[in-house]
Amino acid sequence: MNRELTNIIFITSCIVLTVSIFWFAYSSLSIRLDESQSIWQTANDLDLLLESLSRNVHVPLYHIVMHYWQIAFGNDIIVTRALSLGFFVALIPLFFYGLRSIYNKQIAYLATMLLVVSPFIHWFSSETRMYTMVLLLTVVSQFTFLHLMRTNRSEYWLLYTVVAILGMYTHYFFNLVLLSQIIFFFTFRTTHFTASHLKNFLTAGCLALAAFIPWVYAVIQGAGTDADPQLVAPSSVDFFNLFANFLFGFQIDLVNSYILSFWPLLFVLMIFGLKRSNPFSAETTFFLISAFVPLFVAFAASYVLQPLFLSRYLIVSLPAIVILIALSINHFSFDFRNKLLTTICAACLIASFTQWQSPNTPVKEDFRSAVAFMNENTTPQDTVFVSAPFLIYPTFYYYSGPAAVRTLPDWDRHGGDALDSSMNVEKIETSIKNHHHTDGNLFVLLGYDQGDELILRNYLAENYTTIEHLTLSPDLELLVLSNSPV
Repeated sequence: MNRELTNIIFITSCIVLTVSIFWFAYSSLSIRLDESQSIWQTANDLDLLLESLSRNVHVPLYHIVMHYWQIAFGNDIIVTRALSLGFFVALIPLFFYGLRSIYNKQIAYLATMLLVVSPFIHWFSSETRMYTMVLLLTVVSQFTFLHLMRTNRSEYWLLYTVVAILGMYTHYFFNLVLLSQIIFFFTFRTTHFTASHLKNFLTAGCLALAAFIPWVYAVIQGAGTDADPQLVAPSSVDFFNLFANFLFGFQIDLVNSYILSFWPLLFVLMIFGLKRSNPFSAETTFFLISAFVPLFVAFAASYVLQPLFLSRYLIVSLPAIVILIALSINHFSFDFRNKLLTTICAACLIASFTQWQSPNTPVKEDFRSAVAFMNENTTPQDTVFVSAPFLIYPTFYYYSGPAAVRTLPDWDRHGGDALDSSMNVEKIETSIKNHHHTDGNLFVLLGYDQGDELILRNYLAENYTTIEHLTLSPDLELLVLSNSPV
């Protein structure tokens, strides 16, 4: 069979597998909090969208694209998720042919297969967020950088500069991709680059920084944020758990503990495989730096600045890690390599199935079931409260019930005020008194403890009678309370 035809069949098969997993499994999952925020923000006019994002923790490119995507195709959750799927589908042939030109077709086959079966990718290629977009731009940037090391052609420098700007406007963590390239460039400047490379590299950097200054100014003018993520500083377990997420997705604690127990063995196999290619090529050294610099910087910054060590933010390290795994597998014998690849792919697909099916998957947020219950069981005399306040986004995406919906504590998402999720008894009493004057019941949706949710739980337990208590998904509960005090 013609070699190029074989490549086309392989890539087509990967795309069909990816789209099938999306369509028959992940696309049908309930909307998640982050998705609902993205849909609500991007439904605004561009001026309001940019103003909102300047006070948020995101840069605007993905949201602008999603804004016009909604105008063209609507805001049904499957439709908005399809944009993320599209970015990943575009990445598959680019990843394959890029690796074939950098290494060889065997590495391209191995790495592409590992990327396509990743449950982590399945999750984020079906989420209305920017993560597959930044993944695509990361790969384009890295492959272009390596081609520049070989050719120094002006069209590659133009592409590299444009992608750097697009990446900086897609996610703040893309800057760690550029940092990895800076470290590699200046570490190996005398051996792999010329004076012309240095001049062009500095020019590209200055142009990218100049293009990003308007957004920096907008953020400064925004004076603060209304969506600081409440994260905790990572531990060494969190660091290694990130690799488990990258390869096997999000699993329940019991399964995840077994995965972590096998990581030392997989790590030894990876190091053993890579050592057989000693000395490393410049390209392999580059991917080692690209894989681990973002992880170490984010880990350190979580202690020095503020916690920000999350696997989804660090998706920029995933392509390099997958490539390193493929390189290590490739140095084993043909039989062992095929058995190991088959085992890993089978384990990934099983993990993807359990990630999709299990109601206890840690990242699942079943707002659809919670709101469906409220739609069917509330009356005009009842009041729905959500806590934390930003749960108003996914609630309103599905809600069509007769009861009024309020937040605990009070927050007007249209008012432009910064979100204050702090809780105390006075705030709780004031909110309930102002918004619940009838003899109806209280429906309280609880999720995303911002540090003082226990105050709310204790207040409700002391003052109201629980009629029903539903746990919809991890950390998402619905309480139905009688308005009569205990």
